[in-house]
Amino acid sequence: MKKKKTTKKDITVTEIWDSGFRISEAQIIVPHHISEIITEVQERINNNEYSILLKGQWEKQGFVIGTDYIIPKQKVLPADVTYIDDISILREQQGYNVVVHSHPFLKDSTSGWFSAADETTINIHFPCSLLLNGIGQIVAANLNIETTCPGKWIKIRLGYEDIFITKPSREIEIEGVENIQISTVKIGTQKTLNLVDDHLYTKHNHVASQYSINKDKYEFGELEQAIANCATEEELEDLRDMTTNVIEYDRVTEAIDIYNDLFKGGHNGETLQW
Repeated sequence: MKKKKTTKKDITVTEIWDSGFRISEAQIIVPHHISEIITEVQERINNNEYSILLKGQWEKQGFVIGTDYIIPKQKVLPADVTYIDDISILREQQGYNVVVHSHPFLKDSTSGWFSAADETTINIHFPCSLLLNGIGQIVAANLNIETTCPGKWIKIRLGYEDIFITKPSREIEIEGVENIQISTVKIGTQKTLNLVDDHLYTKHNHVASQYSINKDKYEFGELEQAIANCATEEELEDLRDMTTNVIEYDRVTEAIDIYNDLFKGGHNGETLQW
């Protein structure tokens, strides 16, 4: 007996094999108020890194971040976060499975990536890792997906275009900001200057905001003192050429921008008295 040849026209939906798989997009959905919280915290701590933990899970539309968050106790610097709280407990016992931290030196760039140290010391322990730029935008992410082989995971890297923020629905209230302690880096001998002159303080205030100072006290590390000793744009540029990392380079570049702002684009050989 000959079998009837099934054509494409003869196939119905009921004849197609159903594997039972449900495929989600490799994208991350973030509640608007969580996005606002992480942005606001970054603004409050200026150019320092910081970290916050969230909860998330896979749903039909992708990996969806929940509304719970916690700011663990930590000490922060412009390029470092040291956890005081044991985040393994928060991860394993309280379900905070999303780790977030910032790279302030990215400023407002939407292009950036985790450092090698981030990948091997933090991200490897969380199903989802988010990276913020200097204004608190989420610009990159990792999704670690467990395979059928025990202990084997696959990492998916996502960029700015793969992260979606929901529409605003409520006002934000931030809890736990007091857990972030901004550390002071002491590079060489530090000096303290009393800024008693209002005009002098006005010239400082753009740079001063970067170092959490007040009007009566301004602590200089070695780099800041070197910036203060520069009297011309050329001296600042020479100093920038001698910097050894991105953060130092950016700080001196900011000082050059301030110099140009003060003289409105033309210093005419004038020197700057910091």
